[in-house]
Amino acid sequence: RVEVDELAPERQDFPGGALHYQTYVTIAGAVPARIWSNLGVCQYKLGALGAAEESYRKALALAPD
Repeated sequence: RVEVDELAPERQDFPGGALHYQTYVTIAGAVPARIWSNLGVCQYKLGALGAAEESYRKALALAPD
């Protein structure tokens, strides 16, 4: 079983990863910082820089260290 936070970086499937992470953050109540960060990576790789920045900011707000 592959966890949602392991989808994109290891497999380099940025479009698929972005879809899965976006679905996760849309339906989940509490979203861990690593999910926001991984979503940001996928968005960055796809050229969605504004969305990536927003995702990174959410990750940093949850885990500033």
